[in-house]
Amino acid sequence: MENDFSARIQSLTDDELMDIIIDKRLHYQANALAAADREMYKRVVANPELSQSMLQRRAAHANPRAANAEALWKSAKWGILSFCIILFIYELIAKNYSGVAFVILLNFFAGGFIVKKLIAEGRTFGHPFVFGLFVSAMLLVVRFTLEMVYQAVSK
Repeated sequence: MENDFSARIQSLTDDELMDIIIDKRLHYQANALAAADREMYKRVVANPELSQSMLQRRAAHANPRAANAEALWKSAKWGILSFCIILFIYELIAKNYSGVAFVILLNFFAGGFIVKKLIAEGRTFGHPFVFGLFVSAMLLVVRFTLEMVYQAVSK
């Protein structure tokens, strides 16, 4: 039985072998996976460049959202911009005219930095637009908390 797997696996291309080892592990028997792992080990030892290709493939498999991070960022950016519009209206209603531009720009750039970092790590949830709104809202909560602490300490 082992020889059947080995003969078949030796005939596979590098990409097909990586498919078995990385993407489709759950679809194969343990003996076939062991033979695939041994064959890939032999190929990596013979061709070190193959290890880089395999590492990239593993990273893409572990974090499939990284492949479409740009599309996620575009949608999340609209969530951040929408929240900045809401924040602008709030600041006008609260008659905080002096720092409105600074507060909105700070929220946009800090929110953008945090969202990009979380997307790159694959730590997002739900729709990216809502994710951008959520991160911006959390920044507002942090700002309010710091303002309350500052007012309490300054009295």
